[in-house]
Amino acid sequence: MLGDWLRTSRGNAKVIAVDKIGLTFKIDGGDFDIDRDDEEEWFCPIPLTETFMQKNFPTPEEIVWWPLKDNSLRVEMQDDTHLIIGKYNYVHELQHALRLFGKDGEIKL
Repeated sequence: MLGDWLRTSRGNAKVIAVDKIGLTFKIDGGDFDIDRDDEEEWFCPIPLTETFMQKNFPTPEEIVWWPLKDNSLRVEMQDDTHLIIGKYNYVHELQHALRLFGKDGEIKL
């Protein structure tokens, strides 16, 4: 999805375009494409970690989280009208939930 952070053969990068052939990423130093059938370049999800959560959500205001035994994280987001509870393994999965919650801000990797 546009705006998702993924791990690539060139480092962590943000998706800036999606088409039938592949994805376009933005990374320090410019943009680059990776086609789905490219054998030399690749992309995959970035695992969601406690370190990532501590860096991005250090205090339990609207977002509360804790690790689970299966190496995933349980995250609860609540405001006056919404409650989102989820179990997440990857950064981009959490980004999707944050967008639904109206918190599509900058992510610190």
